[in-house]
Amino acid sequence: MRLILEDAEVAASALTVVIGGKEFPLHVETPGTLTLTADQVKALVTRLGGLPFRTGQDLVDRVAVLAGLTFHRIDLDFSSGQLAELKHQAERRGITVEQHARDIVNKMRAEFFNRASGDSVTSTTAAAPKKKAS
Repeated sequence: MRLILEDAEVAASALTVVIGGKEFPLHVETPGTLTLTADQVKALVTRLGGLPFRTGQDLVDRVAVLAGLTFHRIDLDFSSGQLAELKHQAERRGITVEQHARDIVNKMRAEFFNRASGDSVTSTTAAAPKKKAS
């Protein structure tokens, strides 16, 4: 049997097939979609701060907050491997990831505001120094 649904809204809605008096949910997945079980959604909601997400963009925004940092329009994105490394470093020090991150931010703060000693800061946007002729 082949079922063709021309209406995308109908295809995306909950469909049920009845066979021999028994109902079976029909799962229709469109390319590029991700289907989560109720337990997976519950686990994500718990992990992402307990607030339910209603759209895919809600989920993307919550993950971005947890996995990155923006400072004056500079995005500091972390890969899952980098986040795992931060967790490993924190565990090795016997502290929480939050405390480890606070320690790193405090070191960054010192770099931003303790430059009175005359240390130079190398800019990634400044021209590279010219090489001396040999």
